[in-house]
Amino acid sequence: MSSMEEVETEETVTCLHITLYHPCQEEKQVFRSLKFHKRERCRVDDMAKFGRDSNICHYNLMDTHVSRVQFTLQFFRQLNTMLTMISSILST
Repeated sequence: MSSMEEVETEETVTCLHITLYHPCQEEKQVFRSLKFHKRERCRVDDMAKFGRDSNICHYNLMDTHVSRVQFTLQFFRQLNTMLTMISSILST
């Protein structure tokens, strides 16, 4: 009989693709600290925070008009479904 460590497990991987736009991106470089085209793994119980405060946000937006936390993406898994994403946009 095999132990739990030896049992093969199946993992469902869901991809999230985000397109970001800022009308003055060429001048302001708001997204310069984001690592585009780099795959990242997120836990279901983590929140992806976008904003100006690098102590709080994993994804930094470089503009003084951006809130400390501009918006978050909260991931969750519903019973018998694939990973689902809701976004909560915080007021600026």
